[in-house]
Amino acid sequence: MEYEELLTLATVQGLGRIGWDALGQSLLVEVDIEHKDEGMHRFPISLTSEVAEELFVRLGVAFEEKGLEEANTQ
Repeated sequence: MEYEELLTLATVQGLGRIGWDALGQSLLVEVDIEHKDEGMHRFPISLTSEVAEELFVRLGVAFEEKGLEEANTQ
């Protein structure tokens, strides 16, 4: 399935704090999500260390494929 065909539930508009949980097992990320009727809300999400590492790598690949400068201008 092409990404253009996917419908998203929300778009992250900003980031808040990022840090490890008390046990050092999950990365906690505060994300700002805008709801069309209620405005901006901040939600905490939790990523296991494995998922956080995979996300880091895959984001790097995506930026390399698109070109970082081109991605920053959109």
